[in-house]
Amino acid sequence: MDKDIRVDEIIYQEYLKALLAGKRMECRDIVQNLIDGSIDIKKLYSDLFQRSMYTVGELWENNKITVAHEHLATAITESLLNLAYPAIFASQHTGRKAIISCSVNEYHQVGGKMVADIFELNGWEGHFLGANTPAEDMARFIQEVNPDVVGLSLSILSNIDNRTFRIWIC
Repeated sequence: MDKDIRVDEIIYQEYLKALLAGKRMECRDIVQNLIDGSIDIKKLYSDLFQRSMYTVGELWENNKITVAHEHLATAITESLLNLAYPAIFASQHTGRKAIISCSVNEYHQVGGKMVADIFELNGWEGHFLGANTPAEDMARFIQEVNPDVVGLSLSILSNIDNRTFRIWIC
């Protein structure tokens, strides 16, 4: 496999334009072409998905796009992560486990999902609990699974409440 396939500026701009226009199929075609070309999944995640979502966030923050546009771009991106799953889940497992979750009141889950995917790609069992996970449920799940690593995803520091913080430091 040739892992020199990369997301150059032309591909990135084409993807971003389609993403901001809500053109799911155009975005899917770009991602599928990169995967078919054997792009390194970490490069796909960082150079296309992460970079474009940072741009979307900056556009929203500067009132250049609406919340609706940001949500659509996020939904498209999250759905496209699934295209990489055959490569991600083909990795040999190491026996190590990671739990990645979003804190209470945190609804931005794409970054956390991407982190769990990268753990899977590296042979870990990557348990992603999703958005707005209640602290008590998270603590019970941690006790059940007994992971090697626990990660908490949040976009705003104030989304970590005292109960969640106490659970994580115990």
